[in-house]
Amino acid sequence: MGNQLSVNPLTLDTPGAGVVLIKDRIKINNIEFLKYAVATDEAILTDQNGKNLWDVVGSTNFGIQRSGHIGWVNGLVFQSLTPGSAGIIKVYFE
Repeated sequence: MGNQLSVNPLTLDTPGAGVVLIKDRIKINNIEFLKYAVATDEAILTDQNGKNLWDVVGSTNFGIQRSGHIGWVNGLVFQSLTPGSAGIIKVYFE
């Protein structure tokens, strides 16, 4: 599918360590991890300076994992997703 960056929420399924998806400051309401198939699937998001924003691991009930409110961040990087994972990240922002 590829990352969808022109709508709210952002939909991310293709990580790229060090690839800045959003270069400006962005106010993130919350982040969700869904559609993963293995409970140990992991996704990591950082800001453009490498500061960890959210590191999430799936759950044995395969429910949607939610971050809670994040707030203002300096850019957005989808650092990693467990190789072979079908997981999707949704980023809700203002």
